[in-house]
Amino acid sequence: MIKFLVKITFFFTIFIIIAAVSMYFTFQMFTESKAISVPDLKGKSLIDANSLLSSLKLYLKIEGEDYHSKIPEGYILLQDKPPGSKIKEGRTISVYMSKGPRVQYMPDFRGLNLEEARQKASNVASGSRVSVGKIINVHSNTIGAGIVISQRPAPDESGGKDLTILVSMGAYDSAGITPELKGLNVDTAKQLTDRGGIKLEVHGSGSVIGSQSPMPGTKIAEGETVRVFLETPNMSR
Repeated sequence: MIKFLVKITFFFTIFIIIAAVSMYFTFQMFTESKAISVPDLKGKSLIDANSLLSSLKLYLKIEGEDYHSKIPEGYILLQDKPPGSKIKEGRTISVYMSKGPRVQYMPDFRGLNLEEARQKASNVASGSRVSVGKIINVHSNTIGAGIVISQRPAPDESGGKDLTILVSMGAYDSAGITPELKGLNVDTAKQLTDRGGIKLEVHGSGSVIGSQSPMPGTKIAEGETVRVFLETPNMSR
């Protein structure tokens, strides 16, 4: 009788162990089969992304949208679950959609005065307001004062909303005649150019000025530069 009970106990124990091991491996196989690697959805259209997730028994949810200079409107900008991470079947991946560039095509502001440029910036055809963020004023001998010379972003460039424009200050306030500097030393030449509001740029070595550019008597605007070239005078008779 005792031997019979021992046998019954032994076989029962073996049965329990086999059942536990079988349940463990069954659970592992079931768990692994339901673990899905999250695909990379960035840059995909809504239709393509939804089709891909449906084939994996996953769901798509649009969480919001934002502007992006490179990803076109209607394409996925980012997702809440990183590509390659593991999730279960039936889970939802939330995404943000691109609205495309904030400004589709930057208008051409060149040739407008500053007030006209501001007005045009506030009425961009795409409906997205462009702000004149930075104004750089420079002198120009060819473009009148207050007129836009150039811009950044350039005309027809997409993506930007903050506009930097280069505005003409017109020609220099005063213009004069280039003085005769040949034969003078640098200190004396510097006094002359300073009084005329022009700059002196010295080249070469020597004690006196041998030549200059521009030539004496030519018109020169305030702030421009006269280049002089030094030489050592010939003392022989």
